Amino acid sequence: MTGALGHAPAVGRAAGTWHALAVVLALFAVATAVNLQLPLYAAYGEAAGYGQGLRAVAFASYVVGLIPILAFLGGLSDVLGRKTAVQAGLAMAIAATVLMQVQPTVQALMVARVLQGASVAVAASACTAYLAELLPSARAAAQAASATALTTAVGFGGGALATSLCRSLPGGQGLQPPSAWMELALLLLAVLGVAAIPAAAGRQPAGNHATRLVRLPCFPAGTAVVTIAATTAWSVSGVIVGLLSSELSRLHLVSWSGAALMLLTGAGAVIQLVPFLRPSSITVCLRIGACCTTTACGLFALGVWSDSPSLLCLAAALTGCSGFGYTYVAGLITVSEAAGAQRARAVAGFLMWSYIGFGVPSVVVGVVSDRIGLPAALLGLTVVVGIVWLLLLAPRRLAGR
Repeated sequence: MTGALGHAPAVGRAAGTWHALAVVLALFAVATAVNLQLPLYAAYGEAAGYGQGLRAVAFASYVVGLIPILAFLGGLSDVLGRKTAVQAGLAMAIAATVLMQVQPTVQALMVARVLQGASVAVAASACTAYLAELLPSARAAAQAASATALTTAVGFGGGALATSLCRSLPGGQGLQPPSAWMELALLLLAVLGVAAIPAAAGRQPAGNHATRLVRLPCFPAGTAVVTIAATTAWSVSGVIVGLLSSELSRLHLVSWSGAALMLLTGAGAVIQLVPFLRPSSITVCLRIGACCTTTACGLFALGVWSDSPSLLCLAAALTGCSGFGYTYVAGLITVSEAAGAQRARAVAGFLMWSYIGFGVPSVVVGVVSDRIGLPAALLGLTVVVGIVWLLLLAPRRLAGR
């Protein structure tokens, strides 16, 4: 039986490791589905006659599905159980992928993006908490946060890369890429892997009448700076991710959009995997992240203005170093370790603000760029981001982190 707090009996070390791998696979499958259609955004927009602003809205529809769940159902896995929550995330990712294969239009893309956002919202917080309970380690919370950050970084880039590679093959130029069928196979494999985890593994529903489905996110003391830092870093990452494919398409390099996105997320993955690239100090990570984010935004503006794919790709790599590397990991580890038993709700709160940064500025830049031009809009964003970082990294704020 589970205890009063809903904890399940401990599982063996070997079994716990295999169960954790199944959870990682599920999170990877959900993350891979998110940007699967990214290399096709320009084609969708051109077919519908959309400008940059409406394309940005289609891209940011992802946040519409994600934010409400993180805001009001942040502790959903505490109520439904970790396994059920992960399975729900997988189901929504499958639905989004099937929808785009059946109806490859901008209108369907908006619906699919909402489903993709909801799937990530449910799966990411649940998987982070699930891994912390399954991993046989004294530092399970930090390891779970690192595993979540690495898995999502590789997954976000992997889906777009797979689609770009498929489009480079004979017969792969349509709006229904073979990569979607490979993604469906991966999702179904993840479903089987999670189904094999015993129901008793991880935190289970408390099972009393006081349990509420609506569980607001929580923000542990001392995590405000890292949360705002991640929001700032992801604002630039979201803008660059949203524009990268269309800018490369404009330069007749659309086949490289997947590789460019993989460069962005892969740079963050390298930061996570190579020990000497990761300072142990959270403050140092934030300072490096600030430099990478601000420089990336400026370089991307310059790349758009000068039609330079090299600058566009360099900006993508730099924003990945911060958005999926230094700033993101530092924040996720800090929040996860500070949360204690409220880890699922705390991670949900951290991700909620990160994704607000990921989605909202991309829409603002897209709409403003239709009026004053994209280089000018990006230059304005660079100034705003630089000011935010200067205020954020003031010594007194860092000391109170």
